[in-house]
Parts: sequence; structure tokens; C-alpha cells
Amino acid sequence: MLRDQLRKEQTKEHFVLNAATAKHVLRGQREPIISYILQCCAMANYNAVTADVCMVYVDRVLSNMDIPKSTLSLIAMCCLHIAVKYEEIEDVVLSTTALRNMFAPQYCQDTVLRMESALLSELGWKLGCVTTSHFIESILKICDGATHEFERIEKETDEEEEWTIDYVDKLSSMSLEMYKGVLADPAICGAVLPSVLATACIGAARAKLGLFPAVTREMEVASNVSESNLSEIHGWLIEHCLNIYVARNDPDCVSSGDDYDKNNTIGSVAVPMRQGSNDNEKVKELTDEFGRFVDVYSPTGVLEASSLSSFRDDDFVAA
Repeated sequence: MLRDQLRKEQTKEHFVLNAATAKHVLRGQREPIISYILQCCAMANYNAVTADVCMVYVDRVLSNMDIPKSTLSLIAMCCLHIAVKYEEIEDVVLSTTALRNMFAPQYCQDTVLRMESALLSELGWKLGCVTTSHFIESILKICDGATHEFERIEKETDEEEEWTIDYVDKLSSMSLEMYKGVLADPAICGAVLPSVLATACIGAARAKLGLFPAVTREMEVASNVSESNLSEIHGWLIEHCLNIYVARNDPDCVSSGDDYDKNNTIGSVAVPMRQGSNDNEKVKELTDEFGRFVDVYSPTGVLEASSLSSFRDDDFVAA
């Protein structure tokens, strides 16, 4: 699978975001959309790859289109729904009823279905893509977690710490956290290959956890990075990932205006949250509440979705 991913990122199948011309980047819309999608994924317990694939769809659609601010949440939600059906198992795919009530209750079911159809048409039904999250998962899997019991751990303090199997899960989570911060930087996402960025994120995570060297020989072989890419990784990418991670997690480095978790909005639309309960309780409450509605599912296959092809683009815009 990793070999196939490496092949795809070198072909036209791989979408490259142009930060200099992408309209949603120039309008400052991309970062709040990312925050919105990440919070939606956290509420519904979707994996990192799903969020990443969703952002590729969003970037492809919004790069060349002028979209009203009030419609951004609808586009983001429908792109997420398409990504969920492409990447997640069928059991976790929400019905349209649950989807709109959880993330965008101001839109009717008909509007959601027509937007989804319009997006599929805009994407040309080409939903397969290669993302940095794909590479992070694949590299970690091939490298057996990319950390082993014989490794030395160098902490900032003088105290010695022994390696445990928990470091495998810690490294996986930390690698995705590193990428979560970089994802909002359109310049890097457009200029650095996903395999190279994935290697840098894992390397930054290893450095943060005190595992050295940051990039092991088996990681170099697995990701097939060139000498120039390896120089780029060690030269600035790992340090850049670490700096963003520190800025996002140090309260002294982040202003209150950047805290999207407290008031996560795109335009005037916010992800509905319940007060006084943790994330798991919120998801359960939302699931129980939406279970009372009659579920309406949007199409999950090409043949089913073809029934929606009668909707015209001008109909969708009017909606």
C-alpha cells in the first residue's frame, strides 16, 4: 500500500494546493474551516485520515470558487460526509438527519442532499487521494510503530526513563498532533510532498518524546525520501513542526482569539455543543437525541447517487 501511495503522490492523481491563488486561502477561510472539521471529527470520533481527506475535498472545491461565507459550513459538512463514506466503516456513517442535526441544523435535508450531489459533481467523482495522514499511518505500520525497546530516551531533565510499549501509542498520537498544527499552513501543504511531511511529523514527535535520532534509517527507507528531502526534513521541517506544536499547546503563546474550541465558527455557524459535559458524554447525548428522528441516508454509491443527477447546479445555488 505504501508503494502505491508513493506512486500516486508523483502523478496527477495527487492534488497540490496553490496557496498563492486558492481563493479560500486568500480570503482567510481555510483555517476556520479546518478547525470546524477537526471539531466535528472529534465529536463523531472519526479518524485523522477522514479529516485529512475531507480537507483535500474542501481545497479542491474552494480553490477556484467564490463561495458566500454563510455556505462554508454546509460545504465543509458535506465534504466531511463524503470523506466518512469513503474512509470509515459503514457502521459509523451518519444518516443525513443525524448529520444535519449534529453539525448544521439550520439546513434542511433536501439542501444537504443537493449540496452533496453538487460537490460530487464538482469533484468529478474522483474521491481517491493521498494525504499526509495516510503516510503517517503507513510509515508507522511498516516500521512497527517507529519506536523500539532498545532506543535511548533523552529528556530535558536529568532523570532517566525506560522505554515501554506505551511509547508506540504515544508516538502515533503525537505524530498526528504535529500534523494537525501544520495542516493549517497552506504554503507547506502545497510545497511539501505528503510522504516528506509525514516523515517530518513523525520525526518531530520522536524528538518531542525524547527518542533519538528523530528520523531512523528504517523510516528513511519506508518513506523513500531523497537526500534533498532528508536535508529539508532535518534542516527546518522538524523544527517548524515542533514550534507550531509548542505554540498551539502553550497557553502563553496562544491568544484567546485563536481558541476555536470555545467558539468554533465559520461565519455565523457554530458546531453545537453541550455545556457541562465531556466530549464522550456530548457525543452520546447527541447520538441518543438524533436517534429519535426518522433517519434519511444520503447515497453511498455511484449508482444510488446517480438518482440525484437531475439536480442542476443553479438549483443547488438557489437552495
